[in-house]
Amino acid sequence: MSDFTSTNYQVIDSLLKGKTSGTVVYIEDRLYEGKQTIDKLYEFAESGGEVFISTNEISKPLLDTLGIKQSYYYPSDISTTLQNERSFCLADGRKASYNDLHYPGVFWDLDSAQVTILGYFEAEGKKIPNFIRVEVGKGRFILHLEPVMFTNYFMLKRDNFNYGLTALKFISSNNLYWYDGNFKTAHRSGSPLRVLLENAGLRE
Repeated sequence: MSDFTSTNYQVIDSLLKGKTSGTVVYIEDRLYEGKQTIDKLYEFAESGGEVFISTNEISKPLLDTLGIKQSYYYPSDISTTLQNERSFCLADGRKASYNDLHYPGVFWDLDSAQVTILGYFEAEGKKIPNFIRVEVGKGRFILHLEPVMFTNYFMLKRDNFNYGLTALKFISSNNLYWYDGNFKTAHRSGSPLRVLLENAGLRE
């Protein structure tokens, strides 16, 4: 697994130049990247690569490029934002929960011909997509809207850890390029996420 700490175009271009396989992994609060960087990631995916992104907000250039839309879930009864535990499930039925998400991110207006729904946010008797795979040429983008699910605190609960582990199994390559905004040359994080990413056997 290779770490990179910047997502500006020059870094991404150098990282992916000539590559047609492997998985770029980006798990951060926001994805701010502009059209140049997004075009490079798209080119990588189209030629056979994979891009796994978990974030609360996806940049407009990527949404426009993939032809999908993202927004946030607002319950009909606003008081429920402070009272109810949020429930999330994968397509295989595996579930996780979290208390502190007031307005979870969701996807909508999806093209079923190119999009596979991998997971949902559950509320008011509805299942709303928040984890999808978008086929692009020979490769794919895998988009997830709650990066908190891969944090140390969230993964302390067994069900949540199993959710995170299963979600990462959608990564098909053992050759990973991980964006680690907290990476320091002299200190490699021992987080559960790094352990899962570095040990392919755990994701099989």
